[in-house]
Amino acid sequence: MFNIINKVMKKIEAFVINPANPNNPYDYIGQNHNYLMSSMVQNYQTEIERIADLYERQRFIKEKTNELTQFYYQYRSDLNALDTVYSNDGLYSRINFDNYQAIIEYFDMPSKDKVILIEYYDKLTKIELIDSMQVNEAISLALNLEMNVLNSTVRNNYLVLGAMAITRYSLYWAQTNLNFEDQIRGKVKWWHVLADAIGGLAGGLLGGGVGILPGAVAGTTIYEKCTE
Repeated sequence: MFNIINKVMKKIEAFVINPANPNNPYDYIGQNHNYLMSSMVQNYQTEIERIADLYERQRFIKEKTNELTQFYYQYRSDLNALDTVYSNDGLYSRINFDNYQAIIEYFDMPSKDKVILIEYYDKLTKIELIDSMQVNEAISLALNLEMNVLNSTVRNNYLVLGAMAITRYSLYWAQTNLNFEDQIRGKVKWWHVLADAIGGLAGGLLGGGVGILPGAVAGTTIYEKCTE
């Protein structure tokens, strides 16, 4: 029975298209995001789930994200940047990411960048993520929208292009790393992807370029693991 389930899961994973975009100079941020997420799960998932208090669990996730980032990439970042996200009352997982427009508007970043990101997510989130087919549709649309941005004047904008890279790889991560039952039921949700990307934006704004990666990893892990 295990072998049958494993084969089905492999088929589901294989069905999700490659999220890479070699034209994006910040594509590596998305790649590193998924690598760091795998390390978080492998090294700390059991410890995270043993912590009953959600605020303590959140603190632990921030700490371990920074430890892994320092180990693999030799830098640390101020993950208290997540506390600055609009409507965060102290627990990142309580944020309603359906309000992503207001959250992005609140960031201290150029207006043109806010417009690009809001229009990007407006178009993406119209796709209902039911199963791998819709995830593929979302990744394909993300790539097309991203190419339009790359052809404009923001080619060297690490925040905009970094957030877009994280979005693509977050879609892939969520769909290929869910358990069997959740993959069949199509449990990938936009809140997961938006928590990821917005955490990256917060980390990138407060911690400079290096903060976008740990901000995204900590943000999505907290949102996933600190739900009341």
